[in-house]
This record gives sequence, C-alpha cells and structure tokens, in this order.
Amino acid sequence: PGVRFAAVGKASARELASVGFEASWVGESGARELAGALELAPGARVFWPCAAEALPDFGAELRARGIELRALAAYRTLERSG
Repeated sequence: PGVRFAAVGKASARELASVGFEASWVGESGARELAGALELAPGARVFWPCAAEALPDFGAELRARGIELRALAAYRTLERSG
C-alpha cells in the first residue's frame, strides 16, 4: 500500500517534512528501537539509505523479523574539526 517513511528521531522527521514527506514512524531511542516499532509483516521490503558507518542494529532487528532489507550507504558521517 504505497511507500511509508520512518525517521530515526524528531530532527530527521522535520527534515522529511521540509521536503514534503511525512514520517509514519519516528524513533526515540535509536535504530534498534525504531526497527522494533515498525509495523511490518515478515516478507515486507525496506529500503534503508544510511551512513557508510551505520551500526548493524537496525538491519539485524529487521532481518530477525523476516523483513527484506536493502541498505544503501548514502552518506558518510564526518567528525567536526576544531
């Protein structure tokens, strides 16, 4: 039934909204908590644009539930210099 969006936190949800997308789920305690909160049946498909350095928690939780995950390293997290 269409594409739905999830955001790892309120700031990400605001960014989605700023470009016209509404988050169906907004996490509060990290990726594993968000993955557990997603109302998805086994066999559902999830596309996950993530950081190249993303921890495996989100993907591991979804795969353990039988959800098909396609991850794409869409950006790198850089440390601030200074």
